[in-house]
Amino acid sequence: MTDAIQAARDDLAFLKAVAEDRGPLPSQFGEHLLAIGLIFGADFIFIWALFAGVLPRLPHDPWMLVSWLPATIVYVPINLFISRRRPATLGPMARMVGAAWGAMALMIVATVMIVIVASAETGTPYYEIWPALAFVLYGGAWAVVGIVRRDRWFGLVAAGCFAVAAASAALVRAPESWLVMAAGLLLLLALPGAMIVRKARASR
Repeated sequence: MTDAIQAARDDLAFLKAVAEDRGPLPSQFGEHLLAIGLIFGADFIFIWALFAGVLPRLPHDPWMLVSWLPATIVYVPINLFISRRRPATLGPMARMVGAAWGAMALMIVATVMIVIVASAETGTPYYEIWPALAFVLYGGAWAVVGIVRRDRWFGLVAAGCFAVAAASAALVRAPESWLVMAAGLLLLLALPGAMIVRKARASR
């Protein structure tokens, strides 16, 4: 009997989620984007300062290859903190949006592996174009969100990601590329994330 009651509650929760599927995206989704944009955006400004000579470089230049590590160390526990909450029952559209970003995360892992292997095998620093490729993947995920939700605003965010990718590629060996990418993370991840969180909380 208890299982039947729980199953009925789950069904009702799912039907409610379907009915509200056109509403705001989950706050948890926005929180993840906000954290990534702020933390890695700040780290990219730090990397720019190192390459541009604003801050002194460490004696060993190979350290520059892992200059993203501080942001990762900060982000991991925050990611776990945000993910600790059990999300509300999601409708099909919200699930599709989550699936798009989940697939994007898997593509990032695969792309990084390919870039590392290709760089090691050829001696060509393919890792230098990785940030531009990352914004292509971000743009693809935002494009899916825009298509699924039929929202032009998300389409504009996707277009912004593609523009940042192109600018990053054009400035691939210039310190300013890190500023471009930092601006991209702040404007195209952190800002939309903050707006998603605000709309989700306002709808409660």
